[in-house]
Amino acid sequence: MNFFKKQIYEIKKFGYPILFRKIITTLRILIYIFLSIITIPILFIIYSISSKYLIRFNALSSERIGHFTCNTELYLCEKKMKINTPKQKYIDLFFCYTICNYQLLSMWKKKIIILPKWFLNIFFVTNRFLSKFFNHPKKHEVPYHFGDRDIYNLYERTEPNLKFTKSEETIGEVFFEKLKIPKDSKFAILAVRDNQYLENKYPYKDWTHHSARNQNLDNYLLAAEEVTKRGYYVFRVGGTPFLSKKFNHPNPKIIDYTHSSLRTDFLDIYLGAKCNFCISGALGIDGVSRIFRRPIVNILGEVISLPTYTSKDLILIRPYLKLNENKRLGINEILVPEITALSSTQEFNSKGIKMLNNTQEEIRDITIEMMDRLEGKWREDASDEVLQNNFWRKFSEMYNQYKIEYVEKKGYQLMHGILKAKIGASYLRNNFNIK
Repeated sequence: MNFFKKQIYEIKKFGYPILFRKIITTLRILIYIFLSIITIPILFIIYSISSKYLIRFNALSSERIGHFTCNTELYLCEKKMKINTPKQKYIDLFFCYTICNYQLLSMWKKKIIILPKWFLNIFFVTNRFLSKFFNHPKKHEVPYHFGDRDIYNLYERTEPNLKFTKSEETIGEVFFEKLKIPKDSKFAILAVRDNQYLENKYPYKDWTHHSARNQNLDNYLLAAEEVTKRGYYVFRVGGTPFLSKKFNHPNPKIIDYTHSSLRTDFLDIYLGAKCNFCISGALGIDGVSRIFRRPIVNILGEVISLPTYTSKDLILIRPYLKLNENKRLGINEILVPEITALSSTQEFNSKGIKMLNNTQEEIRDITIEMMDRLEGKWREDASDEVLQNNFWRKFSEMYNQYKIEYVEKKGYQLMHGILKAKIGASYLRNNFNIK
């Protein structure tokens, strides 16, 4: 349906020239179908040798940077740790549809085989079609991560798969020189989600199901100011330069890189990889910091999606408001499967629940905690440990119910492995009294 919506949207917007192009494209599709028929005998040869040498195909999730980073990194980590890998010799072949970042594509090409779409997509689509009728073709599709959940805690068990070349490191250093930032300066990146990127990039799709995840950029001003007081610089990253709200602040150490003329695909990756830590308001570009094992302050609302898999991370949960009672839900009311499983705007609306934004003070406090932990200044008292343990005990109880009700019965994906992250201490002290 999204395909047809896209065609109608583009014809209405661009008129006859685009219609003519679509006719040409239709002819190409017919040729493509013909080529697919020719592909079948080649696939049967591939099937016949699969017991000795398995050839598999899939498309990388390259349209959005959160998935292009994490999904691909987790695939490589599983391969390194021999998790979900074939027993016989095998080769995995990938291709891309829309590409969100060409620097990232270049780096992945050094690690996995990425072939042209026009060539490999024929084999992939034909194989998937045959798998609807036969079981054997299914083993020729790479079980590539379409989710970004590190259920095996691989980020803490492996080293990053990507590295920069010497020439790339030089480009990054030149960038800081242009901004007159001293070499080896500490810096954080700030990524706050809004609706502009997806609506601008894919205007023919309905993105309202993600709108509950959007946040107010201004709520991060206080935290950014605190970061600079510690001697760090702050780079606001992500979003779209022409549509996203500007991060207005007189502090010269707070840089709105999103609207900078220096912005490039390379620097999008370089900043996320080299930062001391990332402050993320649920924006996919935090995946860059994640795959380079940088600590992340995660501020998000869908409780089932909490990034629990690394001990470096801190989490701040957005408040839930029950609309018909005008009441903020307590943690015991949130940590039940039917509430925790909510993710889309429509699902929240169906339960009469609205996600609120965290206050500037809450975001500031968890950011200070992250800096204290990184600088060895954090002191956790016994009451903090009790609160953390009680929260994660309650979370584990909920997740065990979730696995029964949603994973086993409805086929939802597993979301968590060992729970290693921490909830912001100040937020727990002020909001939760779990017994």
